[in-house]
Amino acid sequence: MLSTTDSCIVRTENKEVLYFVGLFRIANTEFLPEYRQKDSKEFLTISDKVHQVMNFVYKTSPFSKFYKQSIVADVSNNNNGGLLVHFWLQFVVPHTEGQVFCEDCIGAILKDSIQTSILNRTSIGTLQSLAVDIDSVVLNG
Repeated sequence: MLSTTDSCIVRTENKEVLYFVGLFRIANTEFLPEYRQKDSKEFLTISDKVHQVMNFVYKTSPFSKFYKQSIVADVSNNNNGGLLVHFWLQFVVPHTEGQVFCEDCIGAILKDSIQTSILNRTSIGTLQSLAVDIDSVVLNG
């Protein structure tokens, strides 16, 4: 496994698998202890919803042909209310196109999707019915 400043890269034959790890806060949702159990109905429900949102965001983006999947790694409590969702994004790209991917580019796509739905001068936008705080979005390679 090779690591760069922009992303985690795993090389395969003629392709690179890039992983980005990130998190965001879902507002207006109360934390339940069941969210800590990855086989609970509550965790699976929120994980499925986040997966649907990520598919929508990245499959309609300029990177759609490279986007493979999202994985919710953890759901935790946020001191400001709501849930913190920790996730992975996976992209598969030919070696020659690996340089077009960066944390800022992938993060900007997610933030732009939230930005288009922000109302009333708050930082909360809606991604397919999830109230996401745009100021909480963090994405790292």
